Amino acid sequence: MQSKTLIDKHGAPLSAYRPKVSARAAIGRAYEAASLTSQSHGGWRPQRHAPQSALSTDRNMMVARTEDMGRNNPWASAALQRKLEMVIGVGWKFASRPNSKRLGISKEQSRALGDEIEAWIAAYCSDTELRNDAAQRESVAMQMGSAFKHCLVTGDALGRLHYLERGGEVHTALELIHSARLKQPLGTPPTDRFRDGIELGQHNEALAYWFTIAHPNDTLSLFRQTESVRISKYDEDGTRRILHYFTPQEPGEFRGRSLLAPIVKKLRQLAKFDEAELQAATLNAILAAFVETDAKHDVIEHLIGDADSIEQAEAGVATYFDTLAAQQEVYRQTNPLEMDGVRFMQTAIGEKVNFTNPARPSAGYDKFELASLRNIASATNLSLEMLTADYSKLSYSGWRGAITNVWRGVTCERAGFEATFVRPWFRVVIEEGIARGKIKVPRGAPSFWDMPSAYLAGDWIGPGRGSADPYKDGRANELDLALGIKTKREILAESGKDYDEHMDNLKAEIDDHHNRLGLRHPAEDDPASIEPELIRDDVERKGESDEQTTD
Repeated sequence: MQSKTLIDKHGAPLSAYRPKVSARAAIGRAYEAASLTSQSHGGWRPQRHAPQSALSTDRNMMVARTEDMGRNNPWASAALQRKLEMVIGVGWKFASRPNSKRLGISKEQSRALGDEIEAWIAAYCSDTELRNDAAQRESVAMQMGSAFKHCLVTGDALGRLHYLERGGEVHTALELIHSARLKQPLGTPPTDRFRDGIELGQHNEALAYWFTIAHPNDTLSLFRQTESVRISKYDEDGTRRILHYFTPQEPGEFRGRSLLAPIVKKLRQLAKFDEAELQAATLNAILAAFVETDAKHDVIEHLIGDADSIEQAEAGVATYFDTLAAQQEVYRQTNPLEMDGVRFMQTAIGEKVNFTNPARPSAGYDKFELASLRNIASATNLSLEMLTADYSKLSYSGWRGAITNVWRGVTCERAGFEATFVRPWFRVVIEEGIARGKIKVPRGAPSFWDMPSAYLAGDWIGPGRGSADPYKDGRANELDLALGIKTKREILAESGKDYDEHMDNLKAEIDDHHNRLGLRHPAEDDPASIEPELIRDDVERKGESDEQTTD
């Protein structure tokens, strides 16, 4: 048998072709994440960006979308509210514990100094005219909440500290500033040492901030939108004037991003899906029925059969339909079909309306919504039950596991907000009290300006963790206390209480029972013996879940 040969357009035989394969491609990549041949990575070649450059470029559109989500998306609003309730709640308490060793004072003197500081802060926080706020609109707790929530939505919390003598005991006032006002002055190009409205030092530290006089989108302040003012982070004497809280995601960032940024797409998809389902269900509910009318076929046959021409037949049938429609209209007006909240649609003669799938919600609606909400809850460091406020399917063990993981994130967020916003804020408040002689410093103690951290030592206590079963949690705390795993100060802090304040109140209550009532206080009795089976979870002990909700 004769073999066949492929030839080119010139009649010459074609030679075999084998593509060249580089040695690197032949042996593959050391890391699958860098593979250029994997089908799962096909077309995926993201660019690398400098952290702050990427944030500066995309910030305006990203923040506009996260602000819209915070205003209009119910799930985003719920996530922000849950975070605000757990991190800030009704406000924080400061348990002052000045460092007696560093200050060279006794424990008693340290306790007395702490009481002076706490009393000064209490006077600041309880001002009835809200002089703590430069605008005199929000209390200290409300300002904490506003700043923290603003950071969750836009990525930054900004404030300016003023010294305003306008009555009251404390003259330090905080002005909260919208993050959109922190921007590069008009006509000033950004540089590596001055960008996004922040002047940077040799080590990338913030030296000064440039704010527009009014919000860039304030339509009533057109001429002030482009005017900028420069405010140094510190006064000449070293007093802090600008507070800036954000959570950097990468080294080199000096502006923050919203908590909602990674889930904007998911939130938008869920909102559109919810809206489509609601519209479909509303349409089915409103359009209760369609009234269909058929013409009499024998009449039409008679009209066509008696006609002498096609034109005469068409004219006769048209006249019949017009007469029938007019009669129907008169009948519907005199005998209307009515039902509250729904509509009856009259179709043309011979027409029918068919819905493709009238059943609502669709079969996969619940699964899709739950999957989306799990992503949202995970990204915002919440449990699904906390986000939806539905604890009906959660056991005590489930609650403990969920709150343990969530509370780790809450403590981290509190620590960051405390270190970069609350402590610098109240350092200025305490500094004012000492400078004006309102806080009495023990004789022989070093100056506040020489050892500020020793004077500011203490704990900021936020809202408690809550409990699904107070009895079980109480017995568990009692066991931890008996074994030395926890101190009473730690247990009270988890409940949002100050140890010193609580013990003073408890002692006063016990004395009141003895001296005024002649009764024995229950706290003086020995606690009941701890039975391990009482603090064991019901699921493990009985093999069934108890459906407890949180306090």
